[in-house]
Amino acid sequence: MKYSVYKITNVLNGKIYIGCHMTKDLDDGYMGSGKRLFYAKKKHGVENFKKEILSLHDSFEEMIKEEERIVNAEFLGRKDVYNLAIGGTGNWQYTNSNKQLIKDRNKKCTELFIAKLNS
Repeated sequence: MKYSVYKITNVLNGKIYIGCHMTKDLDDGYMGSGKRLFYAKKKHGVENFKKEILSLHDSFEEMIKEEERIVNAEFLGRKDVYNLAIGGTGNWQYTNSNKQLIKDRNKKCTELFIAKLNS
């Protein structure tokens, strides 16, 4: 199994999405599954998005930690991103095993985002 953290860029407007993916084939055509990203691909066409692998990891845990490092509250506060949640919380395996942790982290992220808006 290969564990990667990737970036998808909308070549029309420069918006980006950071995600992670487990696969046996890095060229499997996977182009992310975030909600905003899904609608953007539908609107602009998948041909207007490019994907690049940012890093490869030896384990699921390492991959998640790297996505968490990049997709933090400050990152989510940017206007040029499609991500909706702190990194490491969106993938199927994580979501189905850590529901309370996700709620706690998303609450903290929302609080940090609101504090940033109010400052």
